[in-house]
Amino acid sequence: MSAVPAPERHPAGWHAGAQWAEIAAAVPRVAATMRRYLRQLGTFLAPASVDAAENALRQLACWMITEAGLAAVSDIRRDDIEDYKVWLAARPRAGGRTITRETRRQRLRTVRQFFERIIEWDWPDAPPRNPVIAGDIPKKARAAAQVPRATATPRN
Repeated sequence: MSAVPAPERHPAGWHAGAQWAEIAAAVPRVAATMRRYLRQLGTFLAPASVDAAENALRQLACWMITEAGLAAVSDIRRDDIEDYKVWLAARPRAGGRTITRETRRQRLRTVRQFFERIIEWDWPDAPPRNPVIAGDIPKKARAAAQVPRATATPRN
């Protein structure tokens, strides 16, 4: 056993909290809208589902700041989402590869649902229409090896 103390570790969620602080400082309106939405999700979704939505929205907010220069959710238009899709597809993951098709699918579905709800709820920072269309969402990957269905054979 070593007498050297273990490196200091940050508590779980620290990274997300630090990113939200940066987002709030750069685009307070975006942070307020997204945090309000996440609080509402917490009233009818399981905590893990809220966490997944939080991750997707935090990523969208970071893109808004670093790539698009947008200061409000209501500023997001269709062409912005087209740029976001390209950016999202190039996101790295462990092993030096990009995120999977299923991860992109989940994130885009979450973002689309975010827009659907805030538009329906008539929030002041909602865009006039949903900039994420159904065709933006990658199709679910088919199973590599599908087992053929059993067919009934006629009885004699």
